[in-house]
Amino acid sequence: MNGQNTLREPVFAGVPEADAIKLLVEVLSASSPQVKLVGGDGEVHPMPESVTLVLQRVIQVMASGRGVSLESWNRDFTIAEAAELLSGTRQFIIKLLEQGEIPYRQVNGDCRMKFEDVMAYKHQRDIQRREGLKELTRFSQELGLYDLDYKFDEEDNH
Repeated sequence: MNGQNTLREPVFAGVPEADAIKLLVEVLSASSPQVKLVGGDGEVHPMPESVTLVLQRVIQVMASGRGVSLESWNRDFTIAEAAELLSGTRQFIIKLLEQGEIPYRQVNGDCRMKFEDVMAYKHQRDIQRREGLKELTRFSQELGLYDLDYKFDEEDNH
């Protein structure tokens, strides 16, 4: 993570901005493949697809009334950055590296992983978790242990 480009304090759209935010949601959701930015001098600049995607997400979140904060990431991850992204410990990441789960290279004695490799691992792990939960739910239903109509009761919380 790169702290100098991090906006940790959430930004919320003000009430007077609500209509403008709604319009931006419509504009960025339109089927137009290329968003363009018009500079103060009237010059038109094409917006890169990655920037458009970020703007779409920011505007959708703000339109829903939620705040947005910004975090920047390096292309090459340290063990600590990978641990933060994967919600794990440094030891967990080191174990993954030793097992060959995430490719890495040594830079001045430190391990570095590509952003894409860490995200690929995260994506695969998420798929495996979802499949495991589906299997556990199916198994529990077959055994009659999982009742879809179950309602949480305060007395159950003991």
